[in-house]
Amino acid sequence: MTPSDNPPATPAPQSDSGKVCASDLQSLLTGILRTIVRLPWLHTEAGGVFLADGERRCLNLVAHVNFAPQIQGSCSQVAYGHCLCGRVAESGQMLHVTCVDHRHDIRYPDMEDHGHYVLPVEDGEELLGVLVLYVEVGHVREQEEVDALRDFAAVMATVIRVVNARLDKQVADLVIAHSAHGVLVADRDRRILWVNRAFEKATGYRLEEVRGQTPKLLASGRHDAAFYRRMWQQIRETGQWQGEIWNRRKNGEIYPEWLNIIALRNGQGEVERYAGMFIDLTEIRRAEAHIHRLAYFDQLTGLPNRTRFVEKLAEMLADVKDAGQCLAVLVLDLDHFHPVNEALGREAGDALLREAGRRLDSVANGALVARVEPDQFLVALPERAGDEAALLCQVRQQAERILAAFESGFELSGQALNLGMTAGLACSQPDDTPDRLLTRAGRALREAKQTAKGSLRIFDTELARQAEYERHIVLHIEQAVPRNELFLRFQPQVDQGGRIVGAETLVRWSCPDLGIIPPDVFIQHAEESGAIVAIGRWVFEQAVRHFEQWRRHGLVGHDDFVLAINLSPAQLVGDGIAERFRTWCERYAVPCSVIELEVTESAMVHGRDGQMQKQLVDLASCGFRLAIDDFGTGHSSLSRLHALPIDSFKLDRSFVQDIETGGRPLAIVKSLIAMAHELGHAVIAEGIENDRQLAILRNLGCEYYQGYWFSPPLDEAAFTAYLREHPPT
Repeated sequence: MTPSDNPPATPAPQSDSGKVCASDLQSLLTGILRTIVRLPWLHTEAGGVFLADGERRCLNLVAHVNFAPQIQGSCSQVAYGHCLCGRVAESGQMLHVTCVDHRHDIRYPDMEDHGHYVLPVEDGEELLGVLVLYVEVGHVREQEEVDALRDFAAVMATVIRVVNARLDKQVADLVIAHSAHGVLVADRDRRILWVNRAFEKATGYRLEEVRGQTPKLLASGRHDAAFYRRMWQQIRETGQWQGEIWNRRKNGEIYPEWLNIIALRNGQGEVERYAGMFIDLTEIRRAEAHIHRLAYFDQLTGLPNRTRFVEKLAEMLADVKDAGQCLAVLVLDLDHFHPVNEALGREAGDALLREAGRRLDSVANGALVARVEPDQFLVALPERAGDEAALLCQVRQQAERILAAFESGFELSGQALNLGMTAGLACSQPDDTPDRLLTRAGRALREAKQTAKGSLRIFDTELARQAEYERHIVLHIEQAVPRNELFLRFQPQVDQGGRIVGAETLVRWSCPDLGIIPPDVFIQHAEESGAIVAIGRWVFEQAVRHFEQWRRHGLVGHDDFVLAINLSPAQLVGDGIAERFRTWCERYAVPCSVIELEVTESAMVHGRDGQMQKQLVDLASCGFRLAIDDFGTGHSSLSRLHALPIDSFKLDRSFVQDIETGGRPLAIVKSLIAMAHELGHAVIAEGIENDRQLAILRNLGCEYYQGYWFSPPLDEAAFTAYLREHPPT
């Protein structure tokens, strides 16, 4: 009810005037859901909310974001115990699923694989519904994510409870003394006749204090006279008004409420009473603010998160474009954070991040600052004008001032710690997007980290050319095999007597646009894109085919020559590689025992769940030889190496190139060779470039050698000629 001195005219009676629109709940839940799916770690931006029907033991889909039409149809009603959501409804326990597995009963053709977070929405012990959110395949469950989603579920429970309390309420329900809603009944002159307990609790006024007065005593002063004229005009015309209004409690506090005013008429159409029902929106507003903070701000430092930063950055880019200016973005990494966090514990690590965020925010002089990863921050520096050289000078100076703020130590747990910041900086260009600008700044950061901790790198023309080169590689690497752009090189391997005993197969890429691209440039991108699997298959089949040709011409035999082929860790994910390789060997009549598969030591260290080890055992069972490549660089444990079916170790060239200096490099090589021999394995040293390195390795007992001192990698014709000149007999 609201204040007015002029009574309304008598309108015609209205049916169902006491009801509240049933779509309110759907609208509220959809709005909350749209906020939730924008959390950066969800990625898929899809989810839904189901309401529970306890009597029928089923869930009804009430709100969703980005659900496919097939899901909307199949999941409009889900029985308890059926599919993922029904299982959560029946058990009351949260589910985290990394892919569409056997529990996902609802499927349709061309369904894309995805994971789920599924949480019950509960009011005490009562199930109100189920919240389901899509995540990327393989998404790892994080406790911080679970805690945040449970907060969201609790907020939704509050909204469902509050909205359900006012759905389908008729005028007769409004006068129930114990209604959860505030209720006020006034006479035709708007003099208060009666209020319920919820009214007393919400406003602080008792019935004895307000009886005989008008609702004007609740006016907050936030609404002008025109607002009330429009409200009463609607009541005169329709017999009802509902909307959000601000009122004042007895203690002076101003609060929002959802108010529904109904004109109650007699048989002659004359107004006898006015009934007002309201819902205190204070808790809902707090819940909305909490959701907003969870969605847009880092909970640890209080700084904006990536979502908020990107939104504001888009606005800033539009502003500087209109003004003909530009801005700069810094991507900063807190150096040495992870070792400190592991050594001192999470509590100390959190304190360190809070202090880092405070320093950064204070020294950035009003710039937009965000925390986007555990130890990574973003800063959007204010817009600048001027020529390019002057602009770069200004932003460099400001960036260096920011880095200087981290040169002073941190005091944590009674210990003085010296941590710095490494930064990458990029300036905006016309028609830039936040993603493009952040990508360039991130690239500059990677270059800075490779150069030196605590340094600053600006994205310049040199980095732009390099980024374009790598972009071209990423866009074309998947077509290298179908376009027949790959070719092989073979580098001989010899024994202590200088006799050739094998060769390593090396792949090269001849790109029509970029020329010959070495493997150390394109292999990483091939592994990241997944193209390495097709490349690895092509290399294996071509290498086996070449071996068969050399054998057919009498250049190599089955007992005197071993062909080494590099194996990517990506090829060891999943099953079937051993059978596939064995089939190719049978096709070309090549024994598996003449093929040595090289796997890097670091791949062995980081292999998960024993999958790689199982694949290696399967390969060894087929007769393939196995070698650990880059031996000494992966920090393997002896127990792990001893458990693998390894035939030989390959000493990394980074150790060989320094052994002539003696001292520590020589001691390391000596220890690695001794370790390999202790485990019963032969050693192949790669990267030999002179006779002094060869002599040292011979004296240390290394059995086999490879390097430019013997031969560079050769194409098929040149290697065939090499075999004719140096037969492996």
